[in-house]
Parts: sequence; C-alpha cells; structure tokens
Amino acid sequence: MINLQNFVQSMYAKRIEDCTDQELYYALLAFTKQQSEAKYTNDQKKKVYYISAEFLIGKLLSNNLINLGLYDE
Repeated sequence: MINLQNFVQSMYAKRIEDCTDQELYYALLAFTKQQSEAKYTNDQKKKVYYISAEFLIGKLLSNNLINLGLYDE
C-alpha cells in the first residue's frame, strides 16, 4: 500500500515538507479517495448510505481517515 509521503511525491514531485498547506490538503483528499476506492474494490460489497445536505467537509475527511485506519499515521 502506498503511503501519503509517496503519494505527495508522485502528485507534486515534492517532499511533504516543501508543499503548501493547500497542496497537502488536496493530496490528502486524493489519497483518501484512492484508498476508499481500493477498499471498496477489494470488499466488493454493496452498501447503502444516507447523505445529509448538512455536513461538514472537514468532519467527513476525518471520518474517512478514521474508517480507513489512516488517521493516526
């Protein structure tokens, strides 16, 4: 499994330390999306989700990281 540091390197050709906050944020979003898709592909189970119009993107990102087991990394 690829880690965030390698993902940032392949996305921006920079080290994490040299990225702006915006670049890190977009890399983290893309990394989380990629990991979610990989997990879904491996599970191959159908799931139903309720999506509320009242949600916070920051909270959604942290929830996805926690659910993927990546939050503490």
